[in-house]
Amino acid sequence: MSETLQTPARPWNRPRPPRVAGVLLIVAAILWFCLEALAASRFRPRYSYAHNYISDLGVPDPGTFEGRAMDSPLSAVANFMFLSQGILFLVAAILLTRAIAPSASRRAFLLLAIGYAIGFTLIATFHGSEQAAANGTGKFHVLGGAIAAISGNVALIVAGLYLRKFRGHNIFGVFTVTAGVVGILSLVLLMIDRSSTSINLLPDGTWERGGCYPILVWEFVTGVLLLRGSASNMSNS
Repeated sequence: MSETLQTPARPWNRPRPPRVAGVLLIVAAILWFCLEALAASRFRPRYSYAHNYISDLGVPDPGTFEGRAMDSPLSAVANFMFLSQGILFLVAAILLTRAIAPSASRRAFLLLAIGYAIGFTLIATFHGSEQAAANGTGKFHVLGGAIAAISGNVALIVAGLYLRKFRGHNIFGVFTVTAGVVGILSLVLLMIDRSSTSINLLPDGTWERGGCYPILVWEFVTGVLLLRGSASNMSNS
């Protein structure tokens, strides 16, 4: 990844992109959706992808919080989902950044990946529940959610803007930036909906997934392209 005026046709400083990173990204996306569905299947009362927060699945103690009744027998599964997402993304980011030349974009992407992993570690450790609100640990859950969501989506924007500098990567760069922008906008709209009594565009769970799922989709698509060694073929030429 050279950021000189003479931009090469590909970002990699080796003949082929790091395919192990592709495997990790695909596993991260598939594992998330499978574990989320598994935890949601046992949630009581019936889990709503539109209204419930994702982290409701990780609350270990039955109770009611912010008007939502929660009983998640497979909370450990959900918390493993959060933890594995951050770790797999970070390891993939390390492999990807090792395969490119030093640059400000590389450093920024890696730092944001570290933030993403830290955020999900906090989410998996501290929960959004009435017990957490009572003992004061709920603030770490909120902090983790903010760090993970912002870091992950900004990482995509940084990566996409960087990739657009390379011949043959324009469409993939636009796709990557778009995924990050959709995520950030969804988070902003979630905050607006939560802070206003007169605005209720969509249920909170929908907005939250809009801030999270674009990263998962990006992981899967990027992983497939890395395995095929054809990310450079996503071009507008």
